[in-house]
Order: sequence, then C-alpha cells, then structure tokens
Amino acid sequence: MLLPLRVFLGATFTYAGLQKLADPGYLDPNNPTSAVHQMLRLRDSSPIGPMLSLSAHAPTLVSLVIAFAELAVGVGTLLGLWARIAAAGGALLALTFFLTVSWNTTPYYFGADIVFVFAWSVMFAFGSGGGLSVDRWLKDRARRDLRLGPEPITVAVDVPRLRKLCGRGQKCGLEPDGQCTRLAGCPVLPLTEPIPTRQGE
Repeated sequence: MLLPLRVFLGATFTYAGLQKLADPGYLDPNNPTSAVHQMLRLRDSSPIGPMLSLSAHAPTLVSLVIAFAELAVGVGTLLGLWARIAAAGGALLALTFFLTVSWNTTPYYFGADIVFVFAWSVMFAFGSGGGLSVDRWLKDRARRDLRLGPEPITVAVDVPRLRKLCGRGQKCGLEPDGQCTRLAGCPVLPLTEPIPTRQGE
C-alpha cells in the first residue's frame, strides 16, 4: 500500500535534486532564481529568517547540500534503502521549504510543501513497507546467513480472543488481569527465536 507514495516521493525528490544540479543559474548569485537570491529575498518574511541570513554567508555550500540531500532522499526512497532515515530527511527538507518558500502562501493549502511534510511522516512511521526494497533484501539475506528462515508474521490478537484460543487456565499462564506470564503451549504467542550456532564456532 505504501509503494505508490514511496515512488511518488522518491521520484519527486530525485527529480528536484537533479534539476537543481543541472540548472546553471542555481548557484549563480546574480540569477534571480538562484538559491542565494531566494534566501536573501525570503529572510525577512520567514520564521527562520536568521537561519537564512546565516546560510547566505556560504550560499554555494548550502545550495549544494540542499540539492544533494534531495537527491539522496529521493534515491534512498526509490530503492527502499534506509527508508526511515530518508523519510526523516525528506520531512526536514519539506518543512524547511514550507517555512521559507511556502510560508506566505495564502491559503496555506495552496502550498505543496506542507503536504510533503505529512506524506513523509507516513514513510517515517512505516518505512519502505517491506516490498521491493533494499532494506528488506538485506534483512532477508541476514536471516538466511543465520539460518533463521523467513521472518515470522506478527498479528495483533486482543485478550478475549487470546483467552479463547489459549485457554484461561495455566496452559499459557493467562492471569485474570490479562497478563501472560508463561508462553509455553500457546500457539499464538511469540516465542524467542533462537539463532543457530554455526559449525566451527
């Protein structure tokens, strides 16, 4: 379910980063569309104006950091590599753009940056979603190396259903307050997954 959002956010930020790097006017302080020109223009109207003024002292460095950060966030999101870190970076970039470029947009919902902030928050909460991602491939490979097999599936079960499945007595150690103090014998409670010892160790 997260794949369409992931593709959209990843492609958008990858495109934004590449577009900045390919634009000869992006680093030209005499160009009205350059990053430093935008910093100087927006510093008096933005709530983070002092930060913009400070950034204007090293405009080339800050501009390159923004472009490469967008590119890294976009590529990482598309690949599903370090998905939550990429999402945190994307949310931080989008929040920065909202507090500068989109801050004076009226009404606020005309600006896209606030939407990107909340879209990235979903990716931060759930990561890549587990499908078609480098993170998942690396995790599965590590499990194979440890001879653990496929990752167990976790399903939420409420206490009344748990008691019905496992019994109210000592089979699972279910107490009247709903606590389970002993896992042995209950088919739905997770057990500790042992890591096999490699031969020769």
